[in-house]
Amino acid sequence: MRSREMTLVSKTIKINLEHEKWLEFHPEINFSEWVRKKMDDSIERERSNIGKRKIKAIIVAAGHDKRLGSLNDNLPKCMLDVKGKTIIERQIENLRGCGIDDIIIVKGYKQEIINISNAKYYINPGF
Repeated sequence: MRSREMTLVSKTIKINLEHEKWLEFHPEINFSEWVRKKMDDSIERERSNIGKRKIKAIIVAAGHDKRLGSLNDNLPKCMLDVKGKTIIERQIENLRGCGIDDIIIVKGYKQEIINISNAKYYINPGF
């Protein structure tokens, strides 16, 4: 089970234990409504935290591929054009479309050619 599922299971167990204790003193409590309210509140809290998480992406663009022959003699693979856009432009466009703006690019081969705005860079000298 994933950690989020485990958290919900443990919350459900805690709710059940709390309810059993409360029933001793308050038999008039409607258990199903009470549990539904508790779970709805918990789910809503989880949902409200989703947008607050900061997701980062790392694009490894340091290598040189000899299998491509002369296609990348003067360009890194990520700078190859595919229907009017480079591969790395497509990757970044997709990441930003998913709300991921903190992007790190690992550069190496022909590193001076890779220049994307609003991206951070790391240089791999041993590409």
